[in-house]
Amino acid sequence: MPAKLIIIFILSMIQCKKNISMDEKWTKPILSSKENLIQYIGRISKENKIDFTEIKNQTAYIPSQCYTKTENKHNPCYTCHAVGKEPNYNRDTKPLYVYDFPEGGENNPWKNLFNHNSKTYSEQEIANYINIDNYKNTKGEIILQKELPVDWKGYIPDCYFNFDKDGFDQSSNFEFTGWRAYRYYPFPGTFFPTNGSIGDVMIRLPKYFALNEYGEFNLEIYKINLAIMESLIKQKSITTEILNEEIAGYDLDKNNKFENTTKLHFSFPDKNSSYVGYAKTLLKEKKLTYAAGLFPVGTEFLHSVRYIDSSNGISLAKRFKELRYMRKHNYYTYADLYSQFMQEAKEARFQDRNLAENFEGNFDIGFFTGKGWTLQGFIEDKSGNLRPSTNEETLFCVGCHSGLGSTKDGSFSFNRKIENSNEGWKHWTQNSLTKVSEPKIELNDNTFVGEYNFYLKNNHAGDEFRANKEIINLFFNAKDEPNPDKLTELNDDVSKLIFPSKSRAIE
Repeated sequence: MPAKLIIIFILSMIQCKKNISMDEKWTKPILSSKENLIQYIGRISKENKIDFTEIKNQTAYIPSQCYTKTENKHNPCYTCHAVGKEPNYNRDTKPLYVYDFPEGGENNPWKNLFNHNSKTYSEQEIANYINIDNYKNTKGEIILQKELPVDWKGYIPDCYFNFDKDGFDQSSNFEFTGWRAYRYYPFPGTFFPTNGSIGDVMIRLPKYFALNEYGEFNLEIYKINLAIMESLIKQKSITTEILNEEIAGYDLDKNNKFENTTKLHFSFPDKNSSYVGYAKTLLKEKKLTYAAGLFPVGTEFLHSVRYIDSSNGISLAKRFKELRYMRKHNYYTYADLYSQFMQEAKEARFQDRNLAENFEGNFDIGFFTGKGWTLQGFIEDKSGNLRPSTNEETLFCVGCHSGLGSTKDGSFSFNRKIENSNEGWKHWTQNSLTKVSEPKIELNDNTFVGEYNFYLKNNHAGDEFRANKEIINLFFNAKDEPNPDKLTELNDDVSKLIFPSKSRAIE
């Protein structure tokens, strides 16, 4: 190449790097509604007879499951209230032994759970309703982008739920939105589809994690950085999809060779460990963070909660019950998080400060967890359409994602992502939980047991309220003794527990 062309090429690469912004977005959805926020909320409030700002339940951040009767023998509470792993310093095991609630929350405020719906629906009515898409219209457009007010400050839904073979979402124009779906082991209890809802989770890292060192989009770079993130959050070496170490410029499996690999070696702290591509440049410039157990600023999660479609096996219905969103807006170091934990522990000992007014945020920008995350959501309204969640409904999400020892930097599911080649990076519509082996957990004596077996044996039920009689009758006898044959079946196929029968799904 002539010297002049070489200089032009180098200058273009330098210029390309200069054009990359830390705030660059994957997508820029344009709201087409002509209403402003005041008009929009006023109309939605009137139609649904709700107040978006009112918080009647001052302890809405404590979910109804926390009021379950354990009867001194059934204790599902351990799944959430656990000793966290650094940098999660929460040691919230006290609720396992003591009925301990802040002032004003001693009595169960979730009175709606004791109201019984007397109206019945036919199987056909149910099928017709749940298979109407209330997220996208017939043109494939995201409805909320058309209906949210022009001055909406919060998250604008931009996932099209149109996944390629590797779980990457693409817009109607076949552009990558940055969202990637992953398969995970459902958290024990409420999140089992047999307990009423079925859902999915997508993750998105900031766009610069998908750029090579010259600032050019490269999907392989994004795959590698997602794998590095998975290893960091799980704080262990992982098995993943095939990754190209030559493209990465990084010996991912630490075998001193640059080749294709399905292994990613975890080592932290290690000055040689890094993200790849343009993110590596930002890390060197100290514009980006790299720490075990912590996501970088800008990480996003999207979680749809759906009705159960039982027309052909068990799957996600088209209709959404909710769309939940969280984004990391601030980074706290290990020292910051430990200091927070010590301060919160001290305050909890000497005063009750857990009432709603101590949480910052509102429905249109989201609520802040205090751990660096913003939470926001949309929920099905009386007409079956998705609307923004109210302050009280959003507050409901904050408690679980901010103060439990069982989470990994506020997330329940990413640490539970299935590994094994590229099968973890798919949406449930592409590959369900059928024939998936039971996950293992490590006990205090360093032995490993099946997680769902352990849950059933300690809770003697498949949900916190012991209301799922189908599971109880299937896995226990009349004397409340476990059925060993049924428990053994979970070793090779967790869907036998997690999925309901057709009749229960319809019910």
